[in-house]
Parts: sequence; C-alpha cells; structure tokens
Amino acid sequence: MHSNGASNQPELVSQRYNQFHHRKNQRGSQLEAQREKIDQVLTQRLLWIGFIVLIFGFFIMMLIFKLQREDKKIIRTSSTLEPAISLSDSKPIIWDGPQPNEVADRFLKASSHEERLRWIRKPEQAGPIMEKFFTEGAGKDEKVISQKVINSSDDGNLIMDRYELTMNDGTPRMLCIVHCDGRALVDFESYARCGSTTWDKLLSGKVNKAEKMRVFIANNNYYNFSFTDEAKWISFVAKTPELPNSIYLYGSSENQALLDLKKSIGTGTMTCTISIEATNEGPPRRQFILSKLTATDWVTP
Repeated sequence: MHSNGASNQPELVSQRYNQFHHRKNQRGSQLEAQREKIDQVLTQRLLWIGFIVLIFGFFIMMLIFKLQREDKKIIRTSSTLEPAISLSDSKPIIWDGPQPNEVADRFLKASSHEERLRWIRKPEQAGPIMEKFFTEGAGKDEKVISQKVINSSDDGNLIMDRYELTMNDGTPRMLCIVHCDGRALVDFESYARCGSTTWDKLLSGKVNKAEKMRVFIANNNYYNFSFTDEAKWISFVAKTPELPNSIYLYGSSENQALLDLKKSIGTGTMTCTISIEATNEGPPRRQFILSKLTATDWVTP
C-alpha cells in the first residue's frame, strides 16, 4: 500500500500542476480580453475627442476669417466714401453734423437757396454769388448726371474731400467738401469756378487784370508776339469751360513759384487759382501775363 501511494504521488503533483497552469492561463486570457476591450473603448473615445476638437477648431478659424474680412471692409468704406479721419494726424473726427458724403448729397439735391446756404462755407461771402448762379447763371439749367470720389487731401491749411461731377451738358464740375472745425461744408466758389471778374470782360478788353481766376493749367512751348524770349518767360496754356478757346500764359523765369509749378505739372494738368494781366494784344485777347500763383488748387483759405 505504501509503495502504491508513493508511485501515484508524482501523478497527483503533475495533475495539480496542470490544473494550476490551466487556471492561470484562463485568468490570463480573461485579463487579455479585458485589456483589448478597454483599448477599444479608449481608442473610440480618443477618435471622438479628436473629431470634436477638429470641428471646434474649424468653426473658430471660420469666425476669425469672417471678423478679419469685416474689419477690412469697414476700413475700406471709411477711407473712400465716408472720409472720417484727418489726414494730418490720423485722429478720428467728431463730426458736428453730416459727414462729407452726406453733405455732398444734400447740397446737390437741394431745391432752394435757403437749403443750399446751410451746406456752404463762407455763406456771407459766397451766398449772394450762389443765389445768382442758380437763378441767372449756369446753375439754372444744370443737372448732375454722375458723381464719383476723386480723393482726400491735406495741404497743412485745408483738409478736404473732392468729388468729380459730370453735368447734363457734358461739362465737368468739382465739388470740394472742406473740413471746418468738425463740420463738412461745400466750397461753392470752387464749385462755380468763380473769379474776381468774368472771362468775357478779360477777353474783350473791358478789364485788364484779375486777382483771382480758376483754370486748368498745363505746360506749353508756344512763344510768340511779346513773349518770344524763352530765357525770360515760362510758357503755360490754360483752359476752363467758361472759355471758348485756350489762353496762353507767360510767367517770369525768375519766379520760383512758377518754376516749381512747371516741374509739378510735368506732362499733366493741374487746377490752379492765378492772377493775370492783359498784354497790348487786341481783342479777343488770348495772351496774358501770369503775375501770381495764388494756389495750386481751386479752393483757397
């Protein structure tokens, strides 16, 4: 009996060893299955989190892009159609009344002298001239058929916005809106191209000089009659819708302002306010001495 028990002992040990490893392998398989299941859950969760982050980031980028476009649009509108900054210091203007583009519209749409008078600078000086212009002059039958912004400028004395108008007869007019201590006002004298006298009187010889005339001026090389000495004179040609033909202007070659003007004009044309004197040429006069350059613009302080 004892020997049989001894012989069976290794078999029992082997069975127990196999049973132990079998249970161990079962537990290992269960743990491995649990780990795989956890890994699958984590992977799915990470994918969902990544997808949500991607969608959120996309909407954030779209919002930033939209805000940037809106900012650019606002800046572009402000700098063209509704000028609202001083070009000299770039500080916002607090307008006392309508802005320049609104003043331009209200002036052009006004149907009475009283309405127009509200929107012009120097009303005491320009008011009577404007009333006559719209009742007896060119403004009586004129109508604006197109309007566009030219530019804004600041020469250190005046800040203004310019508009180019085309009238129903095809002629141009320039509407200048001057910034006057927070108010936007029309410079009527430049709009009507007012002068200290009329071109009819100058051409006919009834008047020999004019202190202030508004013209389009360009360089010229026509030297004739009393102005044949090219070393003594600078030659210009001037035109305005009120003139039937161009006129020839001659300034002293020693006048530095006129030398600078010639350089500034180059091959183009400028709007200038000038003083001129008649020569001994008989009527109709077409040659004048350019005695003074009042302003390289039609708007004067």
